[in-house]
Amino acid sequence: MPHLDAGSLAMLARTSKAMHAMVHGHPPTPGTFRAARFMSTLSAAGAGPLAPDLVELHACVEHFSKDQFQFLVAMALRESEAGFEHTDLLGPLLNKSSRHDAEQIAQALDKMDAPLYAGDAPEQVNRDARGQVLVQALIDMGRPKHGDVYEPLMERLARSDDYAIKPFMLQQLHRHIARMPDAARDRICAALLDRDGGARERQLLAHEMFRLLSHLSSDAQDLVYDKTRDLFQELGPLPDDRAKRLLREILYSERLIDDALPDRPDQRLKWNALIDSTIAA
Repeated sequence: MPHLDAGSLAMLARTSKAMHAMVHGHPPTPGTFRAARFMSTLSAAGAGPLAPDLVELHACVEHFSKDQFQFLVAMALRESEAGFEHTDLLGPLLNKSSRHDAEQIAQALDKMDAPLYAGDAPEQVNRDARGQVLVQALIDMGRPKHGDVYEPLMERLARSDDYAIKPFMLQQLHRHIARMPDAARDRICAALLDRDGGARERQLLAHEMFRLLSHLSSDAQDLVYDKTRDLFQELGPLPDDRAKRLLREILYSERLIDDALPDRPDQRLKWNALIDSTIAA
């Protein structure tokens, strides 16, 4: 300080006063310290085999600054030679996020570019990657603090052109559906049934939602029935006896209907009648 001129001293005083006001106006909290400590571990996690501590992420996610949150989203969707290595960050981030934060994540998903290999069709690879990450995030987020966090994600889930849904993704969803809030299950079901993909995809989705009937509300169960009935009518008569056996003995057997609707005898009768009428058409 003895070597500073009057102007520099005045500038230093103003800067010190501003910094003092900023620190006292926004004092650090145990949560922000914890968030900063978590962020400090990510340089090592991103450079080697060390994975981010997802339990710690769950604990401090509400204390991240806007820049820290955006950094974590970018890290989750950052491409490497091995693909996307940290997509498991998205579930914990969404768990306590607002709808606005979820929209940021959804927009980042829209822009995902997956690594390509010889012969790959870029847009199909990206559709597959987006769909897989979206389903994983829905599973990993568990029971979110804010219910409207689902809105941007459901919008993407219904978009067949941009987000692919493959059988193995639905199997993952089936294994973890019980962990989700009741309303979320119904909304995921509605979004999947609202997809406008080809007939093969819609048949797959209708059957997978049938398999989830025991986890859905009465209204959602009715929606699955209505969509399945409409799909059968659209496809027309079954082509041969083999297709009829597949429908009744494998896809919609009486046992599967009983298992899907253990407490709804009226619904079981309705489903069995639908399958029988489809076979007889």
